[in-house]
Amino acid sequence: WAIYAVLGLAIAYSTFRRGRRLTVSAVLTPLLGRRQADGPVGKVVDILAIFATLFGSATSLGLGALQIASGMTIVGWVGTTGNALLVGIIVVLTIAFILSAVSGVAKGIQLLSNTNMVLALVLALFVFVVGPTIFILNLLPTTLGAYAQDLFMMSGRTAVENKTTADWLAGWTIFYWAWWVSWTPFVGMFIARISRGRTVRQFVTGVLIVPSVVSTIWFAIFGGGAIGIQERAERGEGTVRALASIVDGEPDIKMDTILFDLLGALPLPNLIAIILMIVTVILIAIF
Repeated sequence: WAIYAVLGLAIAYSTFRRGRRLTVSAVLTPLLGRRQADGPVGKVVDILAIFATLFGSATSLGLGALQIASGMTIVGWVGTTGNALLVGIIVVLTIAFILSAVSGVAKGIQLLSNTNMVLALVLALFVFVVGPTIFILNLLPTTLGAYAQDLFMMSGRTAVENKTTADWLAGWTIFYWAWWVSWTPFVGMFIARISRGRTVRQFVTGVLIVPSVVSTIWFAIFGGGAIGIQERAERGEGTVRALASIVDGEPDIKMDTILFDLLGALPLPNLIAIILMIVTVILIAIF
């Protein structure tokens, strides 16, 4: 979110204080000059921003389609997950995305955002209450401490250590960095547009703190819930298949089934799985 805050603040200041266009190229006017920023160079910048957003949305669309297909299989709507089903899901998601985009920020996107926020809150509260609540509460301060302790060490890790580290960095750290950075033009422009009238301090504080706090709570509830239930399974109190299999390195377990396996260990698994799929669809439609 620090990445998004940098570009978002630049766009917001350029647009609302300097009266320039709401584009990435307009931010570069002091550097390139108005003629170049509004001319061919500026167009190249905006085209690159469009391609970056395209790559980011394609990744989200693909992962979301896989998760929705897995959910449909788990709740019994379809028998197997094939390419035809995935293509159909992508078509529906693309149509929803187009309808959301043309409706504007103040109408469709706002309605979808509010709906998604309520459903996500219901989902998180459900897992927190019926899942391993005490474990999740204990996990939060422990992991925050571990994060502060390991941040600098892990930030400096490179592939020179060994092949295992190289594979892990490629599949996780570098992959997510590239994915998140590709969203920068879109997210920066979005938060700039909805932040008109805020001071720089309010903007930076809101963009950095609010999403970070929400993400921390979300990860603690769902990641901690899965770990807590897995520990119960190891003591013979329950079963969570996916998490243990991922830890053991079994290749037949897909990432898109983990969350549904967690929900399957809780009451009302099918209903909660449907809510999860709705949240995923709306999230992709918004972005």
